[in-house]
Amino acid sequence: MKLKRKHILTFCFITVFISPVALYGYQFGIGLWSEHTKWAEFGSFFSGVYSPVVALFAFVVLLVQAGWQSKINKYQYDTSYISANRDDIAYYIEKMEQYLEKKDEQGASLSQQLVQHYYTKSEVDLLQERDHISNYITAFHPKIFGIWNALYPILNAMGSNDEFPYRHNYLGSIQKIETILTLPVCVAIDKVYFCINRKVNPSETIFWKGCKNITSGST
Repeated sequence: MKLKRKHILTFCFITVFISPVALYGYQFGIGLWSEHTKWAEFGSFFSGVYSPVVALFAFVVLLVQAGWQSKINKYQYDTSYISANRDDIAYYIEKMEQYLEKKDEQGASLSQQLVQHYYTKSEVDLLQERDHISNYITAFHPKIFGIWNALYPILNAMGSNDEFPYRHNYLGSIQKIETILTLPVCVAIDKVYFCINRKVNPSETIFWKGCKNITSGST
């Protein structure tokens, strides 16, 4: 399709530039005239015909260049924006991973405790225990909510754009988070996040049971 359009544009371009010469030669003839007036008429004709054509051609070239420059600028912005987001995500996940490695007196890590206490809880159970969970986490483990609360806007911003490379990097970031923290831990933190942030709907969570969840299954 693109090749056919290219051939059509080439044909139109050649036709526009050759037609005036052919028409002039057919009507008045073309030769090496000895009279100055013949050359003046010849030059005046082609100047009047080709000047607007060349101007139009230059305008089209500028439009094409502007279109390409706009695409280049968008690509550079997208690349820079996504790179910055990926760096932020990596930073927050590293901090979360380090924090979840903390162990209690029995030797259980914080990630194990989160999975044990919250992973299997239903939405009904969470609503009933919401205040208790919220108070406990904000009092003893505020970093869990703080890091997750900082991470969510970045993920949601990337996930809201279905264009490449946003969607690709969004899905890659989700998989990276699940790989590092494990899915059960992510789901448990999502449930804690839901308990603390009263504006969050369960369907808006990414790892628990949100519509953007790329994994199979939710609890």
